[in-house]
Amino acid sequence: MEKQIAAAFAQGRRKNALLVIDEVDSFLMNRDMAERHWEASMTNQMLREMERGQVRFVATTNRLLKLDPVSARRFTIHEQFAALDAARAKKLYSATFGGDAPPHLDHLDGLTPGDFTQVVHRAHLLREMRSDMIFRWLQSALEQRCGGVTRIEFQTAF
Repeated sequence: MEKQIAAAFAQGRRKNALLVIDEVDSFLMNRDMAERHWEASMTNQMLREMERGQVRFVATTNRLLKLDPVSARRFTIHEQFAALDAARAKKLYSATFGGDAPPHLDHLDGLTPGDFTQVVHRAHLLREMRSDMIFRWLQSALEQRCGGVTRIEFQTAF
């Protein structure tokens, strides 16, 4: 895995590209929690590549607390995106499903655009567009995902 990480950064340098690493927690796991040698090695390689600072990259995670603490200082920009407030959730509901959002959507604190995407796929698969069912699916998506986390994290390094 270390060779693949090094190769990705080398290619980014050669092409002067922006490297996007989704779910970076898979590559920057806290080394204190590593159970296998390769897990710590992979994190070390990623940290070395970040330290060089020769490639612009964006890293995303929704598990910020799982990252190795040393990685935080290697990011130039830290951005957090809050979950949708009630007004935005209603607006996204209307744009996604058409019509007015159900009034009880106000009580689903923490919805994200990803929750809506999951429900859209389900609604199309099952050919179900009733607002009461959509609301229940949004509620279920939130409950399955949330676990107390109501934000999405994006990190950028240059």
